[in-house]
Amino acid sequence: IASQQSDALHGQTALVLEDAAAAIEAKARVYLMALRRMADRWEADGRSDVGGWERDAEAYVRDFKGEDVVAWVDKDAVVRRVAPPQDNRALLDVDMVTYPAARDALESAFRHASDAMSEPFQIQGERSVVLLCAPIFVRGESDGAIVGVLDPSAFLASAISGHVSDEYEVSVRLGDETLYD
Repeated sequence: IASQQSDALHGQTALVLEDAAAAIEAKARVYLMALRRMADRWEADGRSDVGGWERDAEAYVRDFKGEDVVAWVDKDAVVRRVAPPQDNRALLDVDMVTYPAARDALESAFRHASDAMSEPFQIQGERSVVLLCAPIFVRGESDGAIVGVLDPSAFLASAISGHVSDEYEVSVRLGDETLYD
């Protein structure tokens, strides 16, 4: 009987983990689809519609939990625009190549012409972030990427909320770093 209970507990725990992982993946997909729409508009309208881009980006930050900043990163991986601008000016002109996780995600997005997500990393020595990258191509040439800067803890809390019973304590770790607890 103890063995059956243990097997049942392991099975139930596996189902909870699968549900949590699926919820995280689905949430990331929704966020990336919104960034992709912004990138598609950029490709259609060009970079001249600064006001439209800022309105889209600020709405995105307002509507998506865990999203702190939306940026336009140029084809050289340098941050050229941020929204909302008031709290994020320190990111302007940051060379994302100096952060290996950001560099890898952006290079993958540019090389494969597809959306990418970075590993968590410390930005400007302050906080842990994850980048969601939607590359932009204008007339077949790279024009950078629309990048969402996520707070991994807030994003994971938003994604997992309602998917895991209070009977479970969930902790998400990557290596030694706890992203959500």
